[in-house]
Amino acid sequence: MTSQSPVATTTTAARNPRAALVVAAVVAAIAVLEILLVLVDAVVQGATDSGYYLVYAGNSLLFNVVPHALGVFLLLWLWPADAGARLLLVLARGLAAAFAGVVVSAIATFGYQIIASGLRLADYGALPISPFAGVWGATLALAPLVMLVVLAQWVIARGARL
Repeated sequence: MTSQSPVATTTTAARNPRAALVVAAVVAAIAVLEILLVLVDAVVQGATDSGYYLVYAGNSLLFNVVPHALGVFLLLWLWPADAGARLLLVLARGLAAAFAGVVVSAIATFGYQIIASGLRLADYGALPISPFAGVWGATLALAPLVMLVVLAQWVIARGARL
């Protein structure tokens, strides 16, 4: 006589990267718009040092826009704000996503500083600034945008569910 054990069927919701990608794309688009406004303002003001503004734009894209969007995407992909979540949890996820974006940006900046200064990783204390010094301020600056986009997405998903 063979005994059959009941097969437990568990359904795990597959992670859908689309919602996280939309939030990250909106955050990146707003940041790129800010950079473009700085460049347009420099042209309107008749700035003669165009090289400075091009370096500013490149550094901003490489060390702010892309890492912020990547961190926001990764956190919201791993911890999505689904339509069934409560409002405070949705806002907490938005705040956590902003924090993740700032941490990824700080790590990218730290890596660049190590490489640009020619230091070994063991000598990182010789860097002129700490890469994580402005994490809280940068999080508070990025959080309203991320939280607003996550909240809007949550409201739209709840409306579609009703």
